[in-house]
Amino acid sequence: MSIKIQGSTIIDDSRNIVNAGITTTAILNVGVGGTIITTTDTGFVGIGTTNPLAKLDVRDGDVIVGVNTSNGVILTSPNGTKYRLIVDNVGVLSTVLVP
Repeated sequence: MSIKIQGSTIIDDSRNIVNAGITTTAILNVGVGGTIITTTDTGFVGIGTTNPLAKLDVRDGDVIVGVNTSNGVILTSPNGTKYRLIVDNVGVLSTVLVP
């Protein structure tokens, strides 16, 4: 295993990667294929991109969340009510209220 550090990037004792340089974007390339994880000063995180356009921006691949109805994607309605999205074995989507 090797770690290449350029510029003023610091890996601290807690294994946090801190970009101490001029730019406010930190980019971590993982593995030979160059999986890219990017964080910005606006709080955006990108996977597969150096320019995330949302809080979580995943590009060039699938996103898998959960394997059963006890976890998955939770959406919040305008009034603050939270719902978990569920898909059954034939692909029918439904929601469950999250307390």
